[in-house]
Amino acid sequence: RMRQAGLLQQGEADLHPAGDSSDPHPGTGLRRETGQKKSAGRVMMPPERKADQRKSADVGGSGQMPPVLSRMGTPEEQAAAKKQSDLDSEVRTIKATGIIMETDEHSLEVTGRLQDATRELIKLRYGDYSENFRIKFDLEFQPTIPDFAERGKDGTLVIELAPIRLIPVSVFNFLEIARTWKKGAFHRNAGHVLQAMSRSEVTRSMPFQEYSREYPHKKGTIGYAGRPSGPEFYVSIEDNSRNHGPGSQQKKNPNEADCIIGTVIQ
Repeated sequence: RMRQAGLLQQGEADLHPAGDSSDPHPGTGLRRETGQKKSAGRVMMPPERKADQRKSADVGGSGQMPPVLSRMGTPEEQAAAKKQSDLDSEVRTIKATGIIMETDEHSLEVTGRLQDATRELIKLRYGDYSENFRIKFDLEFQPTIPDFAERGKDGTLVIELAPIRLIPVSVFNFLEIARTWKKGAFHRNAGHVLQAMSRSEVTRSMPFQEYSREYPHKKGTIGYAGRPSGPEFYVSIEDNSRNHGPGSQQKKNPNEADCIIGTVIQ
């Protein structure tokens, strides 16, 4: 289970790359078997406050909002959130028609406007995204894990989210999942993926199957499970470019793929 989730500050943590020689799942940063994820705190915790965070309702050890999230609720941020929400609803309505959105001119125009609105909301709510965001999850492993005696129950999972220029809606969705985290666990080892359930204030799937061929489902990447995708997610423990990429999981749409989130880096 996950005890905490937080958005790392730029320059925080000396991370070893995924695929370190001590890693039993090279390219994923995960231990031998799935563990459980611990309950999460807010995103964007300053390092000195992280130890005080235990529940998603907390706003900081001293009772103050973190510096970036303090922008939430401002008129500018509220207006951006309303615009993004309205476009999200419009995209969901289009998707419900069953049209192949990846090749439909009107669908591409509306999803493009949603992506632009989401980029603006991310900037207002979470700050500058010139560098990719990173999220750290604290893990707790059960005693049945083979290396439990050697490495104990505690572990971490750090993911670097995909570039917002490519898939802003997928990234924003996961930022919101982490910010409002309640509980979750890795519950399924499917051989090609480790699948996780997540419980947060994000309860709906993605509004459309956002995907970029510049960021395929390579080994070590994290994607949203299901069609429509999310909020459950998985870690690819092998190259799943074909299993979860364009044209996969169904026969109707050769362009449809699982939405992707980022890559495990520790």
